[in-house]
Amino acid sequence: MAMKLKSSVLICAAFCLAACDPIAPLAPPPVEDAPSDTPIQLFDAEAAAEEAAVAVPTGPQTSVAGLGDVAAPGLWAATSLVVAPQSGTVTYLATGASVTVQLRPLAGEGGTQLSLATFQALGAPITELIEVRIAVQ
Repeated sequence: MAMKLKSSVLICAAFCLAACDPIAPLAPPPVEDAPSDTPIQLFDAEAAAEEAAVAVPTGPQTSVAGLGDVAAPGLWAATSLVVAPQSGTVTYLATGASVTVQLRPLAGEGGTQLSLATFQALGAPITELIEVRIAVQ
């Protein structure tokens, strides 16, 4: 009897499913071509440098600084706040200590790297990130 019931259920299920429409797969939306009259814009390094120079803030800026290349001698700060090497002042905000350094450009956005001599002149702990104010002279 149980076998007859299983067979009946299977046959009934087959008939019920046979009446169902198969679900059509969803097609991706059509891709539109870009207009052919749009000119191709080439990268202009000179224009990019000019835009970067315009975007550099002019007044003193605060930044988080860490230790830079310990093998590089001198008083310097590498920062994204300048686009060319120039003289500037770094002030350690926790103590107010200040030192004149050579500001060097640092690619990308982010913090500042200070030389070992700059950390020592500021009296800052070299194992920590410190908050500094950078001013171009």
